[in-house]
Amino acid sequence: MEQRLKKLMTLMEEHKLDALVASLPENVAYGTNYQSLAHWRHPVRRTYAVIRKDRSPILIMPAGSADAFFRQESQGTDVRTYGDFYVEIGRQPLDQVSSLFLHALEQRKKGAKPIHLLAEALTGCRRIGLDEQRVTGGERDELFSLLPGVETVDAYGIWRQARAVKSEKEIARIEKATRITEEALQEALDVLKLGGTEQEAVIAFRSRVVKEGALPTFIYIGAGFRGAWPNAGGSTHVPRPGEPIRFDLGCIYEGYHSDIARTAIKKPVPEEISVKYEALRVGFEAGLAVIKEGVTPAEVFERVVQSVRQHGIPDYQRHHVGHGEGLEGYDPPLLAPGVQEPLEAGMTLCLETPHYILGQGGLHLEDTIVVTKEGYRSLSTMPRHLIEL
Repeated sequence: MEQRLKKLMTLMEEHKLDALVASLPENVAYGTNYQSLAHWRHPVRRTYAVIRKDRSPILIMPAGSADAFFRQESQGTDVRTYGDFYVEIGRQPLDQVSSLFLHALEQRKKGAKPIHLLAEALTGCRRIGLDEQRVTGGERDELFSLLPGVETVDAYGIWRQARAVKSEKEIARIEKATRITEEALQEALDVLKLGGTEQEAVIAFRSRVVKEGALPTFIYIGAGFRGAWPNAGGSTHVPRPGEPIRFDLGCIYEGYHSDIARTAIKKPVPEEISVKYEALRVGFEAGLAVIKEGVTPAEVFERVVQSVRQHGIPDYQRHHVGHGEGLEGYDPPLLAPGVQEPLEAGMTLCLETPHYILGQGGLHLEDTIVVTKEGYRSLSTMPRHLIEL
């Protein structure tokens, strides 16, 4: 946490900010360690994190969600709650979390709106970086009325900049999420080998992810022409011989995302599919070969696309060949043309070479890596060849 706060303070200095406010769950988590499904499920019940130069982080949250924070790493954060929530105190002595939760309920600002608590937390600040993702125009206007003369700048991009380079602990969580995804993918493959439907493969994947303590996020499994739909979600179709089966899968483990993709097929393998998949694989490997600290995302993109074109798909086109991975499924950077900010060691990337052939099928290869000073370290372990069932 100390390392994160140092990064945020440095960015505040660069942007001449007195305070930095988070509203998006991923940014609140980065600034305070607070993560809860309630924050995602109830976006209208506002939660804010406030980072100031002159005091500890401040977390403004609904009173009924405070127990979720106290179950996590909560030391050093000033928790301020609002809203009504009622409990009965039992006969047994209270454990630490229950005691902290009760204290938060007793200290809540009755009748106060979250924007009022935010204004109170920002008292004395003149220039504020405000994460605009979950702040409406009306809330911003009310904040201005409560803090006359204050200046705000949109800060979602600043939070994303802070999150781009990961700590070892963050990388470990992404690696665990990736490992869970691979294990669940193998279970889905086993179902299809035995003649199961796409939907049965989806269920097998979801069940394994949950069993491992993670949360499934997206499960795109499509065979034949359905595989060319980017958001194919499974059907009662049983994949037939010669139909490519595209898998694009992810989960969240302790707040951090995974994202991998593979292609499988039941024999016999049509030559066209074999040639095109091999072009995608070679292009993928060409991208890996250039990744290291200091290389630009635009350079990676160019190398991947040109290699795919040279090895079997001459008209291959993409708007990007990958993205960052972390608290958001699309963390910075985007591996796209025109992105010139150099890669840094510690960035986690999902490199990918998808290809969608409408009416025929989808082919996809995607892995997660960590950028190093001299290259990369793969967080994925599954072979990258076309999987024959």
